[in-house]
Amino acid sequence: MNNLLLQLPIYDYLIILCVFIYIAKQGYFREITENALKIVSKNKIWMILFVVIIIILVFYVDYPVSHFFEQNRNIKALEVIQIIGNTIGNGKFLYPMLATLTVIGILFKSDKSKFFQTCKISFTSCIYGGIFVLIVKSIVSRQRPFVEYNPYHFFDFLQAIHAHALLGFDYSSFPSGHAIVASSAIVVFAYAYRKNLLGKLLWLYPVIVMIARVYSLNHWCSDVFTGVLCGSVIAIATYKANAKRLRLERFHG
Repeated sequence: MNNLLLQLPIYDYLIILCVFIYIAKQGYFREITENALKIVSKNKIWMILFVVIIIILVFYVDYPVSHFFEQNRNIKALEVIQIIGNTIGNGKFLYPMLATLTVIGILFKSDKSKFFQTCKISFTSCIYGGIFVLIVKSIVSRQRPFVEYNPYHFFDFLQAIHAHALLGFDYSSFPSGHAIVASSAIVVFAYAYRKNLLGKLLWLYPVIVMIARVYSLNHWCSDVFTGVLCGSVIAIATYKANAKRLRLERFHG
C-alpha cells in the first residue's frame, strides 16, 4: 500500500523537471561542492570522529540491531514509525512536495519570501543529495540487511553481478538514500528557522526516517548515520551558497 501511494503521475515529474531547470538557471547549484569541501576541511577533527563512529557501528552495532529487529517484528510503535518514515524520507514524496511549493510561490508572486526561498534552497539541496547518494551507492555496493544479515559486504560487485543485481536495490545499502534526501531537504528548513521551536522540532524528521529504515531491515545503522551526516553537510553547504537570497546573515563555520 505504501508503495502504491508513492507512484507518481507524469505531471509530478514534469513539475520537478521544470523547477529543476528554473533553479539551475537562477544559479542555486553554484558553490555547493566548494562549500561542502570547505565544511569538511574546517571540521577535520569532527569528520575523523564521525568516521570512527561509522567504523564502530559497522563492527559492533549493525548486526546486533538488525538481528534484534529481525527477531522482533510487529512492534506497534515502530510499525507506525516505519510507515511514516519510509514515506516522508522517500524522494518520491519530497521532490514533488518541494517542487509544488516552489511553483505556488512563483504563481502567487511570493517566491521572494523567506518560506518560498527556503523551499527552493531545500529542493536544490535535495536534488544534489539525491545525485550524490546514487554515485556513492554505485561505488560502495553494500549488501542490504535482509539479503544475508552480513554487515561486512562492501564493494560486493561480483556477488551483485552473480545475482543480476549490480546497481540494484539489494546492493545499494550504503549510505541510506532516504536519510540523505530527507536530511538534505529538512536541515535547510531547520537551519533557516533555527531560532523558532519549529526549526528545532524539524530535527526529529531525519531521526524518524533513520529508525524506519533500520527497523524495516532496509538499512544498517551505519547506513542511516552516514546518510544523515552527508545530507546535513549538503544542506548546510547549499544554505551557505544561497544565504544571500534569504537576506540573512552568512553562515559561518
